[in-house]
Amino acid sequence: MRAYRYRQYLDREERAYGSFSMKKGSARNWDRGRFAQWALLYALAIIYCSIAVGPTGFNFVSIGMGQAWQKFIAMPYLINGSDQRADWVANLLMFAPLGFLITGIIDPRRGIVLRGAISLLALASCIAFLLAVKFLQLFFPGRTVSLNYVFAQSIGSFIGVLLFWLAYPNLAREKTTDARKLLIELLALFAIFYPIFMLLPLNFTLSANDLHDRLQGVRNILLSWPGFGRSIIIRLALVVANFLAAVPLGLLLAMKAKNRSMAWYLGVSVLVMALITGLKIFVISGTPYLAAIVYTSSGMFLGTCVVRWIRPKTIRTVRAGLLRALPLLIPLYVVAVLDVNGLLSRHWRTLQEALVSLDTRSLLPFWNWYIVSKAQAIESQAVHAIMFLPIGIMLSLRRRTTRRDVWIAAILAFLFALLVEVGRWFRPGMAPDFYEAVTAALAAGLSVKLMQAIWAISEGEQIDGARPDGGQNPGLPGKTTHRLRNYTVRP
Repeated sequence: MRAYRYRQYLDREERAYGSFSMKKGSARNWDRGRFAQWALLYALAIIYCSIAVGPTGFNFVSIGMGQAWQKFIAMPYLINGSDQRADWVANLLMFAPLGFLITGIIDPRRGIVLRGAISLLALASCIAFLLAVKFLQLFFPGRTVSLNYVFAQSIGSFIGVLLFWLAYPNLAREKTTDARKLLIELLALFAIFYPIFMLLPLNFTLSANDLHDRLQGVRNILLSWPGFGRSIIIRLALVVANFLAAVPLGLLLAMKAKNRSMAWYLGVSVLVMALITGLKIFVISGTPYLAAIVYTSSGMFLGTCVVRWIRPKTIRTVRAGLLRALPLLIPLYVVAVLDVNGLLSRHWRTLQEALVSLDTRSLLPFWNWYIVSKAQAIESQAVHAIMFLPIGIMLSLRRRTTRRDVWIAAILAFLFALLVEVGRWFRPGMAPDFYEAVTAALAAGLSVKLMQAIWAISEGEQIDGARPDGGQNPGLPGKTTHRLRNYTVRP
């Protein structure tokens, strides 16, 4: 009877944590079909952003194929100033994922010679695709078609191919069923993209004149705080967001570098953040705040303290306390989001005024991201993601979360974000971007998956993985001793 009850328990847990289990017959993460699907979707997104989204919206002008070909073979190389470097780097980065995905479509489990041929084929495919896109852009006036961007996107494709081979050992190995290893991999991925995001748009000073002008203008920035000229609430929110964004780096540091002193962790945290801030000085549009070293290194150090000091029992207690406090936390969260977006006001447009103020071009997907710099667009997505992450975190506080909870969090975040954008539409002096709701939905859904791993680890510090037959139970990530005690079969 006890064995039967134990098996029922394992079945319930496996359904609850199915995302961490390895499916039968699927020994590897490798899936060429999935690479093909994502490559197709990403290529369609590039085509859409390259021809449909323009300064004047969708603007197709029919010209003869002969005339278009003459323009194409006479594509100019433009001499741009340093103010165009950010856009050049953005185009480079845009094609890196495509190079990565296309390389993954071609089965690379071959010898080194064939892998070299595969790399050349993937790079040639990316270049052929980008040239086809450039040719299509000739039919949409307002888009820049130049050799500058061809070179940038070719380099980006090459970087994508190179990144694939660097990541290939992890892609080809067997799937992990350990929640701790899964979290470490996610944190490592975050650690790779964190400095890239902080240094966006990567338009470094490349000449003595650029460096001189940058050093002259950076002095005032160093002693200031984020969000200059904005409300105190927004400035405080920016500091808190940057503080929390550094916490995962501390988690990774403590997980990978064990048994170090707290002084060592603090020193590494300060050194890393000082290095990033120092590099920002050489980014033309960077904002190197000296104060950022303090609050970002504090966030990173907090992450190390969580791993070193917080015990599974404490985490379970905190989780239960947060769950009980949800009736209070939810209204506070809603009010905070509305306040940050400037919607706690008595001044509103009428419906007629709102309709008149609406720019119909903003209804095109991604148009609002196009009219600002690439760095501003990425920062906007990051801010919206952080803003709606708490929805997924709050939903994950329940004892067991399922795949359905991911969809529930995504839908709730989408509806709330859409409501916020409608409010910005009716608020004088503001403009909506209804497609930010998609970013909110993705962030909330992914946060549920991430919190599943975190809670699994918090309960997996005291693992009793023994089955009644004395074997191991590797497919279940986080079974605590006290929860299995009543189901242990005595010999």
